[in-house]
Amino acid sequence: MESESPHAVHDAIDVLAGSLWFETLRHDLQQTTAYGVGKRVQPHTYQSRVQGRWPQHHNLWAKYARALHLPGADTVMAANQVVPKSGDILTGAVWTVLDTSKPMGDSGDELLRGLHHGVQRAVFKPGPLEYGHYVRRSALNLPLKLLESRPDLDAVAATVVLLREAYERGNRSRAFDIGRSLHATLLMVASCMPLCDIATELMAFLSGRYFLWRPTTKWHSIWMPLSFMRRRGASIACC
Repeated sequence: MESESPHAVHDAIDVLAGSLWFETLRHDLQQTTAYGVGKRVQPHTYQSRVQGRWPQHHNLWAKYARALHLPGADTVMAANQVVPKSGDILTGAVWTVLDTSKPMGDSGDELLRGLHHGVQRAVFKPGPLEYGHYVRRSALNLPLKLLESRPDLDAVAATVVLLREAYERGNRSRAFDIGRSLHATLLMVASCMPLCDIATELMAFLSGRYFLWRPTTKWHSIWMPLSFMRRRGASIACC
């Protein structure tokens, strides 16, 4: 979990955010192609060829589909008209949580507060939380089990916070246990729409930061928390 250059991390996060935004639109609009999504969101840019000129859309939606280009404000606004609040995906607190370009330090609680209420209830005691008091649950494993049962990106982000806290405090045994829980949460996320459509990008992002990931076949891979590998003095290789 060494720090990376902010530029590299932010580029990787942009790929995740852009991919999830597009796949959410595609899923909610029940489209199978980038062309179909674009025509639903910005139909005026898909005009027929007139007087020898090609349509105006310039194939931008194909770039959005591959996360090669992030949408501008006008496109996000147009998408919000057909899929309300879809633009929130691009600015969600989860991307701040997943930013590994610098140590997290003591900001764990602050990061967790930015995630949705269901995830907060998994990590903080529900009673005090109802009154705006953020008190961590005393049982160490219960938050992990509750997060594993939530197939969403906020649950992944919350588990990442717990993992980074343990790692930065030098508690390798705890980090290993949380790493296994993160793996279980990812398996849940990878089976649910629309997150299953960015499972490859999400696992690629996490593999070089938290896991040793060695694909063995099309459907199988070996995952090992990096903290566990470092504890045993093993060399780390990412595929």
